[in-house]
Amino acid sequence: MTKKSIGAFLAALRKSRGLTQQEVADRLHVSNKTVSKWEREESTPDISLIPAIAELFDVSCDEILLGKRITTDKSAEGNSAKVAQQIKHLAGKTVTKYQNTAYFSILLSVIGTILLYAVSYAFYIPVMGFSMCLIFIAVSLIMSVIQLNNARHILQGNLACEGEQGILDSSKIAIYRYFFGVLSVNVFAFVLSVPFIILRDYSAMYSVITARSYLSYLPFLIFIGAVVVFCNFYLLRHRLMLEPGEHWIFYGTENGRKMSLIQGTCIVASLLILTIDMTNFSEDAVFNYSAVAFLVLNIFSVVTVVYYLINEGSKAKRAFLILLGSRNFLLEVSAIIALSGMSVSAGFDEFGKIIDSYRYGYKSTNALIAIVFSLITFLFYFHIKQLAVKNIKSNSAE
Repeated sequence: MTKKSIGAFLAALRKSRGLTQQEVADRLHVSNKTVSKWEREESTPDISLIPAIAELFDVSCDEILLGKRITTDKSAEGNSAKVAQQIKHLAGKTVTKYQNTAYFSILLSVIGTILLYAVSYAFYIPVMGFSMCLIFIAVSLIMSVIQLNNARHILQGNLACEGEQGILDSSKIAIYRYFFGVLSVNVFAFVLSVPFIILRDYSAMYSVITARSYLSYLPFLIFIGAVVVFCNFYLLRHRLMLEPGEHWIFYGTENGRKMSLIQGTCIVASLLILTIDMTNFSEDAVFNYSAVAFLVLNIFSVVTVVYYLINEGSKAKRAFLILLGSRNFLLEVSAIIALSGMSVSAGFDEFGKIIDSYRYGYKSTNALIAIVFSLITFLFYFHIKQLAVKNIKSNSAE
């Protein structure tokens, strides 16, 4: 059904009830210009407003979408097809609007990254370049999240109508996939910008990491970005997949989620300590404190796994917790392999004072080994996990 029929139908309904455009606008919480555009066929109502319009004029959502009254049952099949077509049109318009927002958000992130490189290497002011990059990333994410909430509201508002649920679900999935793309680009933009603010000589205002050192760190940065993107995918997987799949369900155990959160926090904290330790030229006592903190965090991580194993009643779920904990530890080993490729050096005088700028380097082989090790870990994890789920289902069926 064309937008012309909707506009004419809305105008007829308004006039039959003796309402002005301003009165309709006040009840729908829109402007009178918006109502005028609907009736003049310049635009169509947002899909979230269809239930409210139907209630205001005491008609059904299907009649609003069809642009006419439904009087007989003979054309029910044809009317249903037209309703589905109209819902598809309105949902598609919402997806297209968010798609344009996502592309613009990605463009902002790319511009921020380009400015980072330009300001850092052309003017030797990496702090300013990093700040500008962060501003562009923040604006990109904020704009994308605001539009995501608006799109969700528009699509969810139509659930009160008897429309095609499949069309709405596929539209939501498309929107979340665009959001995931924006999120992934911003993750890589941030990760690629971090060396400019961390790997520099803080004693020199205009110090910037050399292009050669930066390129040597690039495989490691890509590895870190890929890990973060995969974690985001794992968190958003149910919204990004048309059919979430039953092999994901078993992860939904409460103990598994809590254990992974605590264990992951300990592992990230220990890796952060390790990174700081590797780029520090302090006394040996500081190194000892770092080693103790690294050891304590990993012991606490092991204790967390043991605690949740004890409190899990099901034997099958205990086996899964062991699998989950082992995966997390193997990923930590992979991260340590990647971090071990870092090298930092500086020139010292006879009194132990730094007389030369820091020199940073990275062995690309370590990043490649870490990537392969991580992929093997995930392949084994998902394979064993699917076998465990099938085993549980077969036991439940018996």
